[in-house]
Amino acid sequence: MNSTPRTVLVLHPAGLADTVLALPALHALRRHFPDAHITVACGARSADYLKLASVADETLAVGRFGRELFSPGIFFRSASAWRKLSERRDDLVITLRKSTENRLILKLLPSTSQRSLADEAGKTITGGIANLIERLTGSLGASAPPLHLAQMYLKALEPLGVRPTIPEPKLTTDRDADARVDKLLEKQGRKSGDLLVGLHPGAGARDPHWPVERFASIGSRLVHNFRARVVVFGGPGERGLARRIVKQLPRGGGFSAVSPAPADFASLLARLSVLVAHLSGPAHLAAALGVPVAAISGQPQATNKDLLGHGLLHIRGARIDLISEEEVFDAACSLLTTSRAGTLGWR
Repeated sequence: MNSTPRTVLVLHPAGLADTVLALPALHALRRHFPDAHITVACGARSADYLKLASVADETLAVGRFGRELFSPGIFFRSASAWRKLSERRDDLVITLRKSTENRLILKLLPSTSQRSLADEAGKTITGGIANLIERLTGSLGASAPPLHLAQMYLKALEPLGVRPTIPEPKLTTDRDADARVDKLLEKQGRKSGDLLVGLHPGAGARDPHWPVERFASIGSRLVHNFRARVVVFGGPGERGLARRIVKQLPRGGGFSAVSPAPADFASLLARLSVLVAHLSGPAHLAAALGVPVAAISGQPQATNKDLLGHGLLHIRGARIDLISEEEVFDAACSLLTTSRAGTLGWR
């Protein structure tokens, strides 16, 4: 680049898992352009979590096509974001992935930005992931281990001279949210030193689900064997699922947290000694917060969306329903080496 950009727009409307895995790249970009005003156009359900990473000066919540865009509330946030995008004139525009949303945004940007995108080679990175995949599959063969998505995002920034600064996603919690969570835990009767474990039985609508009864059984065993308190998390539309699991726990053994505010969700996750969940967005969020995670995956081999960090175990199977309760329970027990009850100011 001939000059340092004053404003940078990163287009990355994606789900929670892909957003978390882009954090090392966004952190490196922030370090590379410390004085630039960086805006990230991201998925509507991911925008508030991105704020916890301190990698951008501004986020624009763009509803992804499908169910997210037409959810109440998200539609209006997204409309506002699209309006702001149509008025932008940034020095540098970066896309980390090919997507329908990105193609439309690029067409929406003012004509001056469009010429900048087309004419100033090296200033805009488009289709980095797709191009890398094509090169990798062509040169390494189908049997080569997958290049992790977080590495792909970092490689997409290499033409700018951006170099990695952190090896894995990192998030912090919000102090106000920490205070709210403290009060919630007090209300739920949690005492200092209590072991807090989490269950997240939800997954994407199109993804296979591990049987709910096995989640409930693992929660009950953790209560009996470790005197743990269990938090059963649920997303939109999963209130009944979460309550069903809580009812199967020993009396007073846990409570549900359904669709908490993003900052509160992060603070609750950060207090867990272990989270048992599908390999999905919440598992990635927990891993980025430094929480031990036992992740249940229907992929028998490592994938480019595996969790990154320490204290993480992937329990894999050719079919998710073939993964036994004992495998997951043993993984959770092995991660329960120390209590995190004193984390983030809990006394």
